[in-house]
Amino acid sequence: MIDDDGPGIPPGDRDQVLNRGSRLDEQIAGHGLGLGIVRDIVDSWGGHLQLLDSPLGGLRVSIS
Repeated sequence: MIDDDGPGIPPGDRDQVLNRGSRLDEQIAGHGLGLGIVRDIVDSWGGHLQLLDSPLGGLRVSIS
């Protein structure tokens, strides 16, 4: 698990950010590839990726 204390990702937007090229914050530089690539790698190894609320207040990424 990876926990973040930032603003997090609203539950309704979490599926969207797992798609390559999808970004919620257009004011920060980037291409929206990171979480999509992570999902593809986890899927290729038969794993499971979840985006959850972190106890730190931001996002928790859980990979099993």
